[in-house]
Amino acid sequence: MKRSNYLWLLGTLFCTMLCFTACGDDEDGISGDAESLIVGAWQSTRTNGYEIEDGEKDQWDEKYTEDKFIFNDNGSGSLYRRNSFNYSFNWRISGNKLILDEGSDEEEQYTISQLNANTLVLTLNYKEKGYEYYSQDTYERIGSNTSNGDKEESTGKGSVKITKISAQKKTTTGLQIEVTLQTSGVSASEIKSLGVIGGPTSDAEGSLYASLGGGQTSGTCKIVAGLKSKTTYYIKGVLKTTSGTVYSSIKSVTTP
Repeated sequence: MKRSNYLWLLGTLFCTMLCFTACGDDEDGISGDAESLIVGAWQSTRTNGYEIEDGEKDQWDEKYTEDKFIFNDNGSGSLYRRNSFNYSFNWRISGNKLILDEGSDEEEQYTISQLNANTLVLTLNYKEKGYEYYSQDTYERIGSNTSNGDKEESTGKGSVKITKISAQKKTTTGLQIEVTLQTSGVSASEIKSLGVIGGPTSDAEGSLYASLGGGQTSGTCKIVAGLKSKTTYYIKGVLKTTSGTVYSSIKSVTTP
């Protein structure tokens, strides 16, 4: 996939009038109340689609773990792209349409192709003269951002623990939290993703996020976005396997 063009497209979505097309108004892919189901944190796992520009077609169908969506139950939300960008928005759902409002004149609209307790599939289709873009991105739930105090429960095979955590201020990247993870009881082929989530509250809920991707049994995650100086953050490891999700115990660290 041409990621540079995709980033350009996201920027364009908030600057110009777009024409979105959807695959009808079928809501069969939504298993329950969409506004309740979507609340929480979602990590991208796969993307497929195509891009046609000046008659040339580029297609892709690949693993993709760079994005994290957070939908809060108060209607606010954020999109984080690892080592790239992030932005905040207000969200609402109308039928099977997910509408994101960043505060500009235009809104970004996705079709919810699937939504249940664990999986979110968003479809985007954009056309203009000489250009067409279509993508269908799959996300898996990695945590909860509700305000009711619910805690995640481990449901998968194996375990993950934080073996080292530190915070420092780098000359090039600024504030940074490094978290070293180690798994056990699970093989690399069973691991769909290994990463960390966290925030400034003791339940490790918030917008902090970093991932090593799939097939990794250990490694060090680096959190560089969304950090403030002289702040204590609570971090936990997240291991997603073919059989479910496992969380580590929560560790805290204070930034310089």
